[in-house]
Amino acid sequence: MSVTTPTFAVLKINFDATCKVTDMRFSDSADSTFVKAFENRKKWHNDRATLEKYAKIKGYKDLSLLIPVSFEPRLPDSDKHYTNNYIESYMRFNNKDFEGKAIMMPPIFIRVLAKGER
Repeated sequence: MSVTTPTFAVLKINFDATCKVTDMRFSDSADSTFVKAFENRKKWHNDRATLEKYAKIKGYKDLSLLIPVSFEPRLPDSDKHYTNNYIESYMRFNNKDFEGKAIMMPPIFIRVLAKGER
């Protein structure tokens, strides 16, 4: 990915009464390039099937899983700035504030190194 903007977002996964995934999306704070890369990944891996198996084991019915995701590019021109609107968008999905029952999962940190870094 060529994105140089750090992204902090929340991945929201909604489950219905039968533990089926009804919606899966990033909060409005997610960078659009990051979201597209995640959506393209679906071509190679069936996230829904894995998540539904997990939900059945855990008994997650009629709730949302909220998974904080931090994408931190360590590139020479990485731009770090956070506005109030950006912070508020962490818990906004499709321009609507999150409402309902949820379980907050541990965060996922994605570090991307510039070419040649270790």
